Amino acid sequence: MNDKDQFDVARELIRHEDGLINNRVTWLLVLQGFLFNAFVGGVGLLFGKESSRPIPGALVVTGLIVIALLGIATNIIILNVTNIAFQQMERVRDWWNKTGLSERFPPLSGQLGRGMFYRLFSTGRMPFFLIGAWVVLVVMVVVRALTCA
Repeated sequence: MNDKDQFDVARELIRHEDGLINNRVTWLLVLQGFLFNAFVGGVGLLFGKESSRPIPGALVVTGLIVIALLGIATNIIILNVTNIAFQQMERVRDWWNKTGLSERFPPLSGQLGRGMFYRLFSTGRMPFFLIGAWVVLVVMVVVRALTCA
């Protein structure tokens, strides 16, 4: 295998893992949007007019907690599978650097910035923010439901 072929293989492996991450994050955001929408609808049922509520409040709170747990679980799953893809990309970069050809070719992919902003708001951190949002929403609903009961 010549040098150009090795570069093409490494680049294609990086491109493949990057595509997997992109697809997984896209589906995560779509699913989270649906779950947040369902959650807000449930909050409307819970705190709407008492006479117009067709479902008992405890059942609505239970449903909201289940929606939030599903949101948290999907974030954990995406966090795990994106970490696997990031690890695979790192293995490819390590292999490429060991070939000694990295000086003669352009970088395999872009690199994450070194500043705090880039580290904090990267794709790998997004599930943590969404998990935090779900926890805050559940706590708010439970506290509000308990004070209204």
